Amino acid sequence: MKTALFQNIPNLDEGFFATHLFPMQIDKQEILFLQGDEGHHLYVLESGSLEIYVEHEQRRLVLGHQFAGEVVGELELVHPDHHRTASVRALEPCFLWRISRESFLTIVHAYPEILLRIARMLAERLQQADRKLSYFAFLDARLRIANLLLDMEKNFGVKNSADGSTHIAWRTSQQRMAEMIGLNRESVSRTLTEFVRLGWIKLDGRTVIIQNQEELERLVSQSMLIAKGRLWHTDMAQLMFTDDKENDRLE
Repeated sequence: MKTALFQNIPNLDEGFFATHLFPMQIDKQEILFLQGDEGHHLYVLESGSLEIYVEHEQRRLVLGHQFAGEVVGELELVHPDHHRTASVRALEPCFLWRISRESFLTIVHAYPEILLRIARMLAERLQQADRKLSYFAFLDARLRIANLLLDMEKNFGVKNSADGSTHIAWRTSQQRMAEMIGLNRESVSRTLTEFVRLGWIKLDGRTVIIQNQEELERLVSQSMLIAKGRLWHTDMAQLMFTDDKENDRLE
């Protein structure tokens, strides 16, 4: 009830919702659903994190991620074509609440404001998709990676007041970074190595530390892609990691 989908709805009856939400758990790397499956449920993620992706000719492109408090699978409940447009898998053990199509229709009939919130979520995802298409259409490898690092800084950056560096509190592999921006792993590795040599970043295993954010921003300013919309989700500021357990949850 504290998620963006339901929070602060006037006269919300939690007992009513309790009859429509069903708990489920999935393990790390487990598939929630696959692209092309029929979609008859949406899911509210209580804990863990999910990766949204598509695959074509043995290549994977990561479209986005969902974190605790967010919703996935809602598009197919409001679109006339109920087939999933992307696949979703767990990056770590996840606890979710499942809502069927029939329950969803009952809920939005009782609380129509929820449908407006769904529309806002879809609009936000469309904005993020447009940004990603701009990466692919207009930016070379260096600019894509620099923009991704700045996106990660905006969403997961933790400042170190001692030396002015920024610790990216989101551990991810170079392969996943490549899948997020449509490159191969070798291109990502080569460019990150260049940024390390220039003193812009430091790599500590799967953790990135930004040492010279100004140079990264100077590099991306050379492109026509403006730097707005770096927040992956509107409510991401409320999801910033505040303890070591959360900081290290993605491996």
